[in-house]
Amino acid sequence: MRKHDRITVIGLLVALTFMLPYNLLAQSEEGEDSEAAESSEDVEVLVVIGSRSRTPRTVDDSTAPIDFFDSDELTSIGNTADITDALRSLVPYFNASIASGDGDTFVRPTSLRGLAPDQHLVLVNGVRRHRAALIAEFVPAAGKGAHAPNIGMIPSIAIENIQILRDGASAQYGADAISGVMNFQTKKSSQGGILRTQFGSFFDGERNFKVDGNVGLQLGTEGFVNLSFERNYNQAHSRGVQRPDALALINSGVREVGLDSPFEDKGLAQTWGRPRHEALLLFVTAGHPISDTLSWYMQGNLAQAHGRYRFFYRGPTHSTLTALAEEGFTGLPQGFTPYFDGETDDYSVVVGAEGELDRDWFYDVNFSVGNNIIDFTLYNTINPSIGLNAAGEPLQRDFDVGALGQTELVVNGDLRRQYTENIHVTIGGEWRSEEFRIFAGEATSYEGLGSSGFKGFSPEDEGDYERQNMGAFIEVERDTDNMLWQVAARYERYSDFGENWTGKAALRYHFDERITSRLTISTGFHAPTPGQGNIQKVTTTFDTNTGGQTEQGFVRSRHPFARQAGGKKLGAETSLSYTWGTIFDTDEVFENSKLSVDIYQIRINDRIYKTQTLPVLGPGGIQTNVSFFTNALDIQSSGIDIVYTAPIIIEGIPSDLSIALSHNEVKVSSQSAVNGILPVPAADIEDIENSYPNLKIVGTSTTTLNERWSMILRGQYYGSHYDERGVIGGSPPTKELDATFFVDFEARFKWRDDIHVKFGLINAFDTYVDTIGEPYANRLNVGLPYARRTAANFEGGSYYGTIEYLW
Repeated sequence: MRKHDRITVIGLLVALTFMLPYNLLAQSEEGEDSEAAESSEDVEVLVVIGSRSRTPRTVDDSTAPIDFFDSDELTSIGNTADITDALRSLVPYFNASIASGDGDTFVRPTSLRGLAPDQHLVLVNGVRRHRAALIAEFVPAAGKGAHAPNIGMIPSIAIENIQILRDGASAQYGADAISGVMNFQTKKSSQGGILRTQFGSFFDGERNFKVDGNVGLQLGTEGFVNLSFERNYNQAHSRGVQRPDALALINSGVREVGLDSPFEDKGLAQTWGRPRHEALLLFVTAGHPISDTLSWYMQGNLAQAHGRYRFFYRGPTHSTLTALAEEGFTGLPQGFTPYFDGETDDYSVVVGAEGELDRDWFYDVNFSVGNNIIDFTLYNTINPSIGLNAAGEPLQRDFDVGALGQTELVVNGDLRRQYTENIHVTIGGEWRSEEFRIFAGEATSYEGLGSSGFKGFSPEDEGDYERQNMGAFIEVERDTDNMLWQVAARYERYSDFGENWTGKAALRYHFDERITSRLTISTGFHAPTPGQGNIQKVTTTFDTNTGGQTEQGFVRSRHPFARQAGGKKLGAETSLSYTWGTIFDTDEVFENSKLSVDIYQIRINDRIYKTQTLPVLGPGGIQTNVSFFTNALDIQSSGIDIVYTAPIIIEGIPSDLSIALSHNEVKVSSQSAVNGILPVPAADIEDIENSYPNLKIVGTSTTTLNERWSMILRGQYYGSHYDERGVIGGSPPTKELDATFFVDFEARFKWRDDIHVKFGLINAFDTYVDTIGEPYANRLNVGLPYARRTAANFEGGSYYGTIEYLW
């Protein structure tokens, strides 16, 4: 931990103490306070993650650390673009940056414990969630090359709770469960409902609204159908300043600079911040018993989202305009700024049955299909290679640049049996088919130099790539009064890269009623996806010396150019994880309070990462440059998680206090050379290790003032970390960003039993991360005074109001 982080932690803990009523630390007196304390005892919640047995357990009885967030917590702070923002504000070991370029604009980059988005598994009601079509590129360094689900396609109002397993679990759940598992449990009520409307605005003026609802309906006499919808709209943010080159043009009399902005920041040549986003999200869950020993269930989602993001400004001396000037074009003296649209269509359907066989065997079998397509369009740009029309204007300004698609089919089944009172056995298997597709854009988008900003996918890039895999697992548990041990093993075979074995052993021991310890050791893996193995974006150019045609850009790892540079078929990322922790009952401080401390280490070998640009020889001996994915890095993530929870009573007023701290360090231990060259530049290694804060703390106090009024106060602390621009100690050096503290507040008013009103402030004090200027490496030349991909965002404060109607 950095020195000033230690100092700030102490100060923050003191500050959180004073966030509560002044006499928080006083002992409750006998009488009314004691009675209130008794009525405020913790209700133990049951979790289904972390074990395949049929018996749900409490968080404290599990063999590995699990965090549980119910629907009330997930909606406790409003004004969120999607569920990603809610998790970011609740979970200290979870980070999510604002969108930052190209297709990554439309799939938020996330991280669990400083690792890549595809190194934690996402489940919905215990079923694997399909991936988004996008392969991450313009994201924080730790996430580059990842191929992960888009959790923003799930309406938050559909979620009953989220259970996060902070432990490796590939032996239990399959590939990707390296740093943890997130299980979204959706609502399954057959009655009641809620309709909610929310309006909000950032202090800088960008507005957003959301209308969502949930209703439970009875199906037959014993079944249910639960329906949820969400419609949201979020204006684009603009947190930049005028670029120096654009300002010079304006001062010279060119007044049209920046007037081509599709957003509310007319006059700025370039826009920096969260993209414009709107979406319609639907979710359904249903189930019904067929007999005393058989029930069917289903779930599904349908989502349509549209996003818009503005690219870099092209001044009048940009190569696209100078090339057209040679043909006589004299227009666009103010330059132009392309903007990029992404249309996302996402759906999933799961159908399953569960029941009981003879001899106490219980089964669960399901079939699922998931699909995600992102269609890209680039506006307000130029392809100089297609020239001018008869009127002397660029032949085309808007381009269909292609699309990406991802489809997954899964058949999953397991059998569970309780042999004795305390021995549980689960066996199961899974078949999965995965397909990644690249769709070419229109010909004018990839011809020659291509559309400026994003060259369209070409027929050479286009393709349809499939693979299948089969797996089987076994899990055995023995649970006694004081001890629970668990072992699991899994075998998987993939059609494209071979087989993999994973295992896990876990132990939980109750020393007494006040102290419980847990220990896990597990191996895990991430299988290279068809998307990672086949994504490609090639540019055709002409050698200036010979005039010969050649290709350059990002190529598949099996492309002849990649093989020439040392590329080969991608293999699996493998991991070895250790977690040890202890839970303490701290009733002597506050009744029903608890403290948990967990230490972990995750070692990952053969992390898939993009190489630096490497020289190769093209046709005719022409030198060109390419990059590609390879199993490049060995990485270690280690740290400590501390969580303290306490229900407290102050003068008869109950509050729930939680403080969660996560300290994490990521180190790259080695690289695998390709043709004797280290594939990942030192600057990227530095960014992987330093661009996320080592320390993040979330403190929340939820207070019920009376039958009508309640309030929530939350503090988020992001420790110091480094910008990704420049090199530490370099010339110019990269900037170390100071620690940042955000405060959120929400007041709730129960007008009637069926009408609730909320008002809240996000980042109430309008706090920003450090601005970056001289003498540090900075982006002022492109109009951005902040770190582009900081986990502590530069959005500023906002406010919102919510009205809920319940029945």
